[in-house]
Amino acid sequence: MQSTRIPNISSAKTNNTTIALARATSALAIVALLCPSLAGFTKAEIVGRYQLPDKRFVDKECGSLTQRTRKSSRLHTSVEQACADFRAGRATEDSWIAAINDAEKVISLSAEVFELVPRTYNTYAMFLIPSHEWKSRSKDLKELHETFLDFGDAIGEMNLAIWFPDGLYRPATLKRSEKLLGTFDIQRNRDYCDRFHLDYNNGPFIVVTRTRPDLVRDGDEIVVIQLHDIDIPKVTRVLNSLEQDLRNGQEIRKRTLVYEEVKERIQTFVEHNGKTLGTLFVNILGKKD
Repeated sequence: MQSTRIPNISSAKTNNTTIALARATSALAIVALLCPSLAGFTKAEIVGRYQLPDKRFVDKECGSLTQRTRKSSRLHTSVEQACADFRAGRATEDSWIAAINDAEKVISLSAEVFELVPRTYNTYAMFLIPSHEWKSRSKDLKELHETFLDFGDAIGEMNLAIWFPDGLYRPATLKRSEKLLGTFDIQRNRDYCDRFHLDYNNGPFIVVTRTRPDLVRDGDEIVVIQLHDIDIPKVTRVLNSLEQDLRNGQEIRKRTLVYEEVKERIQTFVEHNGKTLGTLFVNILGKKD
């Protein structure tokens, strides 16, 4: 675990993602696709209409709509102007997403629209998986995803846990979204690891911010928990103290997190290498007569 201030956040790379949120009392983060409001949601998945307007999403959506509106000069001009104004800081995120939604309704002939994750949560905890290695660890990935769901249920309605699944970049229906459970968008995860200067080999990470992740700036403090070399069932023990701090709205006990992270990593190592360690000690100390 580390607590650090960002010395220099480089711009995230391009592409896009959508976010669907689930109620704290729900077992699945997909249910929110059926709900009209974000109030009371404590975990987010990028599988539906809810969005973080970071560079990846903005570039993907603007690029897509610029191409798809070429047959309508009015829509094409509106999209280009909205994207240019937002990128230059001349337009708010709300006015930008409104222009995007207007174009999407016409082009897609759909009532689904994008909504932005609010800035009003006390904290945002991102589960980041930046390594391709996890693509082949389906069992561990499923267990980690279930840990995310449990964590999102436990942290209270003023804190948001975020997971970036692979796939959908359009407003999604429940049926289309279910298959994304337990997947991850490695490019979106890597974008944020790059911004926070995190080594891909040390993940998965849990990164806690006080501001919405796409709005974190130089000098902002973040808390990073490194989950590499920790068995997934032990991750819950690392998260217990974090859950309690977030629920109670108190300062995160960084020393406790460091202790729990190191303890569970050592226990994982001993459990996986106990026989080897025993043999090593025998060879060093000699067998008892």
